[in-house]
Amino acid sequence: MAPGLNLNILNQQLSTQQKTALQQLGGQLEGEFFFDDTMRVLYATDASAYRELPMGVAIPRTVDDLKKLIRFAQAEKTSLIPRTAGTSLAGQVVGNGIVVDVSKYFNRILELNAKEGWVRVQPGVVRDELNLFLQPHGLFFGPETSTANRAMIGGMVGNNSCGSNSVVYRSTREHLLEVKALLSDGSEAEFKSIGLEDFHQKCEGETLEANIYRTTRRLLSNYENQQEIRQQFPKKTVERRNTGYAIDALLDSAPFTAGEPDFNFCKLRNIHWVYLLFLSPVSVAGSSCSSHTWLNFVASFSHEKQLAGRRSGRLWSFSVAYQSSDSRAVRFL
Repeated sequence: MAPGLNLNILNQQLSTQQKTALQQLGGQLEGEFFFDDTMRVLYATDASAYRELPMGVAIPRTVDDLKKLIRFAQAEKTSLIPRTAGTSLAGQVVGNGIVVDVSKYFNRILELNAKEGWVRVQPGVVRDELNLFLQPHGLFFGPETSTANRAMIGGMVGNNSCGSNSVVYRSTREHLLEVKALLSDGSEAEFKSIGLEDFHQKCEGETLEANIYRTTRRLLSNYENQQEIRQQFPKKTVERRNTGYAIDALLDSAPFTAGEPDFNFCKLRNIHWVYLLFLSPVSVAGSSCSSHTWLNFVASFSHEKQLAGRRSGRLWSFSVAYQSSDSRAVRFL
C-alpha cells in the first residue's frame, strides 16, 4: 500500500461490524487498543518500504491481554502481528491483522545469574540497554545489529539478528537457550533443551504442544526427509545462512542423530516456526504467524574481557556454539 492515501478510503476499510467487535475487544484489555486512522497508518510500516494497514493496534499490559487477543483472532479469523521496535527491513511486522506491540509494557530484565551466565528478559528490552545492565558484571550480549540502540530482543529472536561481526558473535539463535511462549490456542509452553526421554514424553497427549513435537518427530524420523535435508541444506561451513529455517540443526540432535546434543526448538532460525508469536513477558522475534505470542527466551553472552581475543580470531579454538569456554548463556524467560 502506497503512502499518502486519502483517509476517507481508510475509513471504509473497517465495516461497522468490525469496528463494533474491535471496540468490544479494546474494552476487555488492561492495556491499550486502537483502530483509528492515525494509529493504523503509524503501524502500517516498519523500517522497510512495505505498507499495509492493520485492522488495529494492541498494546497489551498483561499475559491475559495476550490470551484475549489470541481468542479474538481465532474467532474473527484474523492474524496477530507481534512487534517490538519495528526496525526490520523486510516487512516482518507489516500486515492486515492486529499489530501486537509489546515494547511498552513487556520491557523488563527479570533475572540475571552472572555466575551461570544467563539473563531472563521480556521481549521489549532494547539490546544496548541490556548490555548496559550487563556491563558491571563484565558480560555482554554478542549479536550487534546496526540498530542496536533501539532494536529489541523480541525482534532479534524472531529475525535471527546478527550484525557485521557475526563471524565472531554468531547469530541470535545460537545464543538462545529457552523460550516461554503462548501457542495459537492460548496455551503456554516452554521450549528448551530436553533429553531423549523427555522429548518422547512431550510427544504424548492431545495438546497443541504435543502435536508440535509429534509432527517434528514424524518428519525428522523419516529417512528420505533426513537425506534430503542433509543433501540440500547449505553446508555448515556457510556461517550466515538466515534464509529459511534451521531444521537441519534439529536433525542434528539426540532424537535423530546419535551422539549429538539434546533437542531444543530454540535452534530454529525463527521461533515462530513452532507456532509462536510475540508474547508479553519475554519473547524474541516475531513474524506474522496468526494467533501466536511468546513470553520469554534465553540467549548467550560473552565475557567483556574476552572481546579482544574473540576479535583476533581465537574464537575458533572453541566451540562455535554458546557452550564455548569463554562465553556464557543468557537466559531470556
